[in-house]
Amino acid sequence: MKQAEPGANRQAEGELTSTRRNLERIAEKGPLRTESHAGAAGTRMRRLKVKLRPGVALRVTRVSLGGERMAYVMLANRRIAYRFGQSRIVYIGTTRKGVGRIASSAASKAAQVLTMHGIREFGVRVVTCRPRRNVKTWVKLERALILTFRQVYGDVPVFNTQGKRLLETDEFRYFHRERLLAIVSTLSA
Repeated sequence: MKQAEPGANRQAEGELTSTRRNLERIAEKGPLRTESHAGAAGTRMRRLKVKLRPGVALRVTRVSLGGERMAYVMLANRRIAYRFGQSRIVYIGTTRKGVGRIASSAASKAAQVLTMHGIREFGVRVVTCRPRRNVKTWVKLERALILTFRQVYGDVPVFNTQGKRLLETDEFRYFHRERLLAIVSTLSA
C-alpha cells in the first residue's frame, strides 16, 4: 500500500486550519452591521432569503473530442412526438469552433427546450468523425444525421430550423447509413 506524501497531508491540514481561523474571526466580530439596510423612512427592511437550489444546473465533463470540428446532438430527458415516432433528439448542430460553441448553443436553446411540457433537463452528445482533405466532414456529418433523422421520424428535430427541405447530395458517400441509423436510434431511446 502506497502512503501519501507527508507534505501533501500538511498542506491539506494547513488549508483546513486557515479556513477554521477565518470562520472563528467572522464569529468573533458578530453579525455585520451596515447603514444601508435601513429604508428611506428609517424603517428596517427585511433581508432577502438566500436559497441553494437542489440539483446541478450545469454539468461539464471531459470528453475526448479529437479536434474542434464536430457535430452535436441535444437530447431531452423525455421523448418528443414526431410524425413517425418518438425521439429524445431535439436539435442537431455542428461547430468548427469547438466545445465553446456547443456550450453557447445549449445556453441559447435552454429557454426554448425547458419550456416544453414535461422537459426538466437536456444534455448534449458529441458525434465526431475523422477529417478528410478538402472536405468539411463535420458539415457533411450534420447533414447526414439530419437526413437520417428525417428519414426515420418523418421530420427534422424540433429546434432545427434548417434541414426541412434538405436534399441528399453526397453525404452518404462519406458515412455508412447503417451506422448513422444506429447512432440516431441509440440517441433517441
